[in-house]
Amino acid sequence: MFEVQHKLHRRYGPLIRIAPNKVSCSGPETIKLLYRTAAPLTKTDFYPVWGNPRMSKYRDNFSQVDERLHSERRRIVNHVCSLSNVLQSEASIDRVITVMVEKLSQMARSGRDCDLGASIQWYTFDVIGELFSVQRDKGEKMDFSIREVEKEAYIVVGVFLLAWFRTRLGR
Repeated sequence: MFEVQHKLHRRYGPLIRIAPNKVSCSGPETIKLLYRTAAPLTKTDFYPVWGNPRMSKYRDNFSQVDERLHSERRRIVNHVCSLSNVLQSEASIDRVITVMVEKLSQMARSGRDCDLGASIQWYTFDVIGELFSVQRDKGEKMDFSIREVEKEAYIVVGVFLLAWFRTRLGR
């Protein structure tokens, strides 16, 4: 597959469409053409359906297609992803990495199969939990579990699907 894509890139350029919803980039520098901050590409119709106008008169940033508004809102939360903020969180993230490596090592030693995609998803959940579940005023962890989050996820998905269907039915 790599050889075929390489030939296609030589013939057609750094970006080629290889499936209805897939684009191949010839290298890391090419990704900047797609995910650029200056003069970003217009979002497709995929995004607006995820917003729910009945919940707020303002679109969430994911479903926002107006790039000016999206940029304004992104600036509000950009500091969360700043290098200094990430470095402050490094110890918390390291704790989660240690736990994940130990669990993966246990699975490898026992000969059990490992779904790496699911493991990375759990890792991401654990990092978010580690970073955001401390009650700052009390200095203690909030009491919640993945089972509670999963229960609520079904409710959230149901609510969004109902809203999406209602907009499609013109109600």
